Amino acid sequence: MTVEEKAELKRLDETKTKKKEKDKEISTEGMPLPMGAGQGTIYNDGNNVKFNNESYKCILNHISSTSNQPPNTTYWQHIPYKSNHAAWVSGNVYLAPAFPGYDYARLYTKMTVYPSGCYVDIGEGIPTSWLFTTALTRSDVSIEFYGAYYSNLKQVIVFDWSVTSGDTVNWGGNSYQCKWSHTASSSNQPPNSTYWNSIAYSGSYGTWAAYRNYQGDSPGPNQADPYNKWQMVKSLNDPILAPYIINGLDDGGHSRQTLFYVNESKLVADGEPQLRRNSVYLWNPSIPTGWVLIYSHDYYRNKPLIGENNWSWSTILEFDDVSWVYGTDGNKYMCKKDHLAYTDRRPITGVNYATYWAQDNSYTGYVGNWSEFNSDGTTRTTYYQRKYIKELGYKDTAMYWGNGSGNYNSLLTNVYTWWNAMPSRWNLYHRLENYSYGVGNQL
Repeated sequence: MTVEEKAELKRLDETKTKKKEKDKEISTEGMPLPMGAGQGTIYNDGNNVKFNNESYKCILNHISSTSNQPPNTTYWQHIPYKSNHAAWVSGNVYLAPAFPGYDYARLYTKMTVYPSGCYVDIGEGIPTSWLFTTALTRSDVSIEFYGAYYSNLKQVIVFDWSVTSGDTVNWGGNSYQCKWSHTASSSNQPPNSTYWNSIAYSGSYGTWAAYRNYQGDSPGPNQADPYNKWQMVKSLNDPILAPYIINGLDDGGHSRQTLFYVNESKLVADGEPQLRRNSVYLWNPSIPTGWVLIYSHDYYRNKPLIGENNWSWSTILEFDDVSWVYGTDGNKYMCKKDHLAYTDRRPITGVNYATYWAQDNSYTGYVGNWSEFNSDGTTRTTYYQRKYIKELGYKDTAMYWGNGSGNYNSLLTNVYTWWNAMPSRWNLYHRLENYSYGVGNQL
């Protein structure tokens, strides 16, 4: 090890020691009062989405807005329908440049939950695809806490984007994994052992390049599976959540069960790399302090991707929307029961097609051709029925952020927000712009 490497290693050790001494306890500073804020989704070249039951491939990197949504041909290429594409989300979407950077950012909201399940069975079977109620802080190091419903499964989940293994590169005919976050330069390039671990060669890794931000190992607190971003999964029926599920009225005057929570991403110590912390708090009205920390992860990050081109804040519903295909008779058919494609289920030559498909030629959206397999030729196509749900949504959504020069509590206007409408079959029972909404097929 060179003299320079030894000095750098000593500096890093000192930084870690100071961090441990200074931050022995997680910060429990007061949580905010409701205000509101947010931002939009980043789409990169090659991303696939569904929008109004049609499928599109992104052909130009952009941040989503009403001006560039499908079918805008500058940003999207229309492609044949495939039901495994990510659904276009519905709800509050927040657009750049709402947040120019931050020392901390907190998303505060009351999320409707149903421990007994949100799906409504109308005689076609409970859907066997996921429905997520998601509110997130989105940069490349964001933290999510959301409700997840699948058939009769009801959960809340912490998904931590900062949990990841170190970046991997090829250099000089060898492969390396980053062990300490940094900006690449000639002084820290592989095989510098302060920043890189030598690993088995793989030609699939990208080539090391100067001036790039490389991120080191960031294992999460779930030691059983430290590199899995799904860091916490709890059933809504778990007794541990009972103190936090609160009965109350939403803004439509309807009685609801809610989880009141805060997602927080916070700068703990500046520098290269920064020390940051992702946390989730739940509100327990029966204790004096109210807020209870349920998840926290400290990690080092070199210049997280934040700023006007790298944010997405939202309170949304994510779902696989209904599938439409042409039958062999040329008519349009709507999927009425989730299923994998087999020839006996194809409309209308399959002997069992009527169990899964209903003819409806009144539909004016995109209709694809039925396909037994996905584009890989081996996995079967999944087709999805319409979702009928009890009212879901959010109340008192708020955003608080600071950029180093003070606290900025901002209720964002339409300049920064966009309402991505729900499917027409979901009735909108109430909406208070940038604060709350409730939507579903049944109260």
